[in-house]
Amino acid sequence: MKFYMHCEKPEFTVVLKLTPTSETFQHAIDIFKKKLCEKYPSLDASVIELCAKNCKGKQINTFDTIKHSVQEAEDIFIDIIDKSPATQVVAAPSKKVTEIETDQQSQGMINAAMIHVGNERYRKAIEIYKDILKKYKNHTSALQGLVQVYLRADRPRQALKYTEMGMRAFPENVEFMVLAGECYIGCKDAEAALDTLMKCVKYARSKGGMGKEEKQNIQLLLAKAYLLKNEKDMAITVLQGILRENLDNDDALTEYAQLLFSLGPEQCEEAMTVILGVLARKQGDKRAKEVFAEMMRDAKGMEVLKKAAKSVFNDSAALVYLASCLRDHSVINSSLELFENALEISPNDPSIALIYIHTLEVIDNHIKILNFAQDFMKRYDSPGIGCMMHSCLNTIYDIIFSNILSGTGDKIELAKELDFETPTPEASYTYTDDDRYFLAFVFTVVKVLFVNGHLCGIPWLLKVMSSFYQGRDLHKSNIRNEAAYFNCIHEIMKTFSDHLPDLRAVPDDNVLYFVGDSHCIPAAWQTLNAQDHSYIIKPVLSTGTKIWHLQSDCTFYPKANFFSVVKRIPKAAKVVFGLGEIDCREALLKCWEKARYDRIEDGMEAVIDIYLQVLKDLQREHGWQIYVHPLMPVLDLTRPIVVQFNRLLATKLLREQTLHWLNFVNELLTEDGNALKAEYVFDGTHVHPCYVSLLQNALAEYNL
Repeated sequence: MKFYMHCEKPEFTVVLKLTPTSETFQHAIDIFKKKLCEKYPSLDASVIELCAKNCKGKQINTFDTIKHSVQEAEDIFIDIIDKSPATQVVAAPSKKVTEIETDQQSQGMINAAMIHVGNERYRKAIEIYKDILKKYKNHTSALQGLVQVYLRADRPRQALKYTEMGMRAFPENVEFMVLAGECYIGCKDAEAALDTLMKCVKYARSKGGMGKEEKQNIQLLLAKAYLLKNEKDMAITVLQGILRENLDNDDALTEYAQLLFSLGPEQCEEAMTVILGVLARKQGDKRAKEVFAEMMRDAKGMEVLKKAAKSVFNDSAALVYLASCLRDHSVINSSLELFENALEISPNDPSIALIYIHTLEVIDNHIKILNFAQDFMKRYDSPGIGCMMHSCLNTIYDIIFSNILSGTGDKIELAKELDFETPTPEASYTYTDDDRYFLAFVFTVVKVLFVNGHLCGIPWLLKVMSSFYQGRDLHKSNIRNEAAYFNCIHEIMKTFSDHLPDLRAVPDDNVLYFVGDSHCIPAAWQTLNAQDHSYIIKPVLSTGTKIWHLQSDCTFYPKANFFSVVKRIPKAAKVVFGLGEIDCREALLKCWEKARYDRIEDGMEAVIDIYLQVLKDLQREHGWQIYVHPLMPVLDLTRPIVVQFNRLLATKLLREQTLHWLNFVNELLTEDGNALKAEYVFDGTHVHPCYVSLLQNALAEYNL
């Protein structure tokens, strides 16, 4: 575990890397005090006490264990309390009275900024740091704070600006030199990084050297700079130097494992063992997960994993963790294999079954999902609601599945009565975790059936499932996403009444494909007429996809899902794209708060540019006629940002000759623009399917 301990008076920071054990937080305090007194000999360790607070300003109980007191990469702030009767804590060198007054005046602002940083409100922290610099030019902590915040916001060029200011004002400050090296690495300027870090090392040696942690931190940055230059041998040499002194340096081990994997069969196995050890100690480490995924992306990855970690294949929880790491980085086939191994160990675990079929959704393999679902439902015998609905679901699913396989799935007679009573749970029955995961599993099966046009069996499933869904507040639970899809489909099926659309043998020329997140569901399987032609809207669902995921260097699995599902669309097809609502709801405001962009509009510009480039690339490859659907302004909270996004998107599309904006979104809203019109209100998240008439009119403008 790595975390940071900071002291403002005197200025001092220690990076602690400790293996979480039964040690109390007092152990960390003792280490910090020792290093502080080594740095400032005028401090008397016997008469000072240290008070530690987390990023939210809450005092840490030193009797609690380190594991429970601090999180990975957390900032801890130390106050020094002088217990001697006649002296006060003095930092060397001593400060002028005006400097002390400045420190006292700015200390509260620094503490407030640090709390914002701890809560990832980087924009607010930046505002405070800049205010300090207006009052106190070249304030060291404010300059360093700005550098660190901009680095966290992935804006190394902006961070470099303040690093250079610090180096001009304090040319002998080693911390500014180290931060400059980190900034240059972020800017992909390996030469500047190496030059700066080497100067830092030489200067530190001339002043008597540096602490072990500081030295290893610089070595790690040097290794990263060498990797930027593709000088792998130098990087390995530097990393080996770190590990000779400290075999527990997980950051160095992670980089070393990646380099080691490419050297040969024996090294591959050692590299895999190393990275698995890091993941066991630091399960949330993003870089370690990324390196593991890159290893497993290699053709020999699974074979190496099986040799290096035989015991893992007897532990379903470990397999699920590793499979989830791989899924998150779009190493889907290996991920599925590990999930299947986990299911062999725990065949009745609904949480594993759920994540397994969600991963199959990523590669759009709905037949395998339905096959697995049938098998899982037959064997599932855990107590709870699974047993209550077991017989019903098996009967229904056998009918649905046999018809799908035989190609007659849309010929099931809807009027046929169920030959059993629908089960109902007792109102007093409290769902277990397994119950919820099982429900989410069945909800997902309903979604897969609906999206793939197997509609006729869905009313039966809805009849069985409704009593288990209604009044249970599942939209507030850990299966809220699956519950939301189920609820939406439940409401849509009501609009079809007893007359489900006939989806058999619909010619490609009569299909309008709608690619989108869940907002493509209300329009699914609706019919619209344009230019004397009748079209059925076929959903191409890319679950949870943000436009941001589609940028070229992203490896997050929704991107893999998007490109898997669009493969089903034939050449020269008519395609509507409707993405971006999740960006507005979840990402843009968060990116602004985290200082990724100075203005929300800058974030919108970046997202829209990604979107249009992806659409133009797809159009060039497949010859599609592409129509861009507006973001739906359903939610009151995000409506202003959605309206603003739509306006900017429409403006940019005016400059595109082959991408067509569907201009109808204002017709969904009341005259003042503050609410949806009553006829389009649906399930609280999506619009009513009747909006398709507006979609039809907008498409008619382009001679569809």
